[in-house]
Amino acid sequence: GVNPNTDCSKTAGSYWRKISITLLTPNKVIDEFGNEGTWTMVYNQGFSIQVNDRSYFAWSAYSQQGDVVTSFCGKTIPALAHDTNIRHWSCFHGQKDGPEITKTHIDPFHPRR
Repeated sequence: GVNPNTDCSKTAGSYWRKISITLLTPNKVIDEFGNEGTWTMVYNQGFSIQVNDRSYFAWSAYSQQGDVVTSFCGKTIPALAHDTNIRHWSCFHGQKDGPEITKTHIDPFHPRR
């Protein structure tokens, strides 16, 4: 089963349930069943969602080639979720409906040669 030490990137594709969650401004969440919750950006790289007695946290997906970083703004890296009692864990990944959005920038901290 899934536990706090599970590497969800190695379980990709084994997701058995799809849910729909809508993120609204400024920090409101509504799931497909009408449950309301909240979401919070973490820096500009990830977000946390609390809805229907579950907590989800994920980093946004990206790739890096040297000092060039491409952000895949419409999806997340596979991550862990848990219930409010922190007993029942699961893996998830987020995917925005609609066209894929990417952003490319130069990593100012990457050592240049």
